[in-house]
Amino acid sequence: VNELIWDYDSLDSLNKPVLVVAFKGLFDASGSATSALEWLMEKSESENLGEIDSETFFDFTQERPLISFDKNGERALTWPKNKIVAIRTSGNERDLLAISGIEPH
Repeated sequence: VNELIWDYDSLDSLNKPVLVVAFKGLFDASGSATSALEWLMEKSESENLGEIDSETFFDFTQERPLISFDKNGERALTWPKNKIVAIRTSGNERDLLAISGIEPH
């Protein structure tokens, strides 16, 4: 099993990246950490580099997958996952490498 699925080559183009991590859960303070990171990703040049496989890191009795229906009435199953994103900050000294999602169990 490959727990980390990502694009290594994109890291070379980052300018002295700083790792920023925000997980939903106990330490998210009403969603402030994850909301701030989502805002940064929306307002900056960001690139999705990959994700962390949920099978190894989540207790699915604590964090359930979501079942939804698309506009055609087809059922869809969405598993919890953590994403890895590069955030390029033009005009700043350093770029960001962000990990966000569900707190691992």
